[in-house]
Amino acid sequence: MPPANVTVLFLILGIIGTTQEYRHRTATPTFRSVGIGALIHNQVGAIVGSLVYLFVVEQVIRSIPATASAYKWLPGGALEAMTATFQGPDLLTAWQGGLLLLGYGLLAALLGTVLAIRRDVV
Repeated sequence: MPPANVTVLFLILGIIGTTQEYRHRTATPTFRSVGIGALIHNQVGAIVGSLVYLFVVEQVIRSIPATASAYKWLPGGALEAMTATFQGPDLLTAWQGGLLLLGYGLLAALLGTVLAIRRDVV
């Protein structure tokens, strides 16, 4: 399985794990799981939305010349920088892509935590 497919698998598993907490009402304020699952409680909606964003929205942004340069700063561009077998001039380096993905993950986890505390899920 190529590295990008493994990352998508972990994305889906993280979303499933987080949304299961809400479905069964076992989430606690101490969780720090995948932020998308915490932001969107509907399991199918979170998975479909994430995949549509990664495989449709970001590819449209990449294919439009006026917005193509922004692609490297999006999660898919950062993922490609880490997993690509070629080094293109319009990609970040692997460590920069990893750092950017870490930032996106931390931001999503922070937003998910804030919303979970606001919703008072215990």
